[in-house]
Amino acid sequence: MIRCKNCNKEIILNNKGTHAETLIVICPVCGSVFEASSCYGFGPVWPACIYCGDRLIAEIRKTGPYRDNNFELQILDKKEPLELNDELRKENYKRHFEICDMVIDLLRERDLC
Repeated sequence: MIRCKNCNKEIILNNKGTHAETLIVICPVCGSVFEASSCYGFGPVWPACIYCGDRLIAEIRKTGPYRDNNFELQILDKKEPLELNDELRKENYKRHFEICDMVIDLLRERDLC
């Protein structure tokens, strides 16, 4: 169980960490990010799964060969383009939370979290 430090909402994630190298959980009550963990420094950081409470709402995957740095965004089972500038694409391993923040902003614009 994890608890939002902003509003005290408790969330139980049954599959936490089972398929994501980066995990982000957004509070369904107040909208703040209250869990952000990664394998950074210990292995791959992709895919990144973004939850609103206990519901998976988005996943960022690196596609193609390792050096290509192509990404795929899936929001609620629908694949969408993920446009990254050259700097983010090139340094995606070090800047993966910045990329996740861009997706979170997109989710908030669409009222998905």
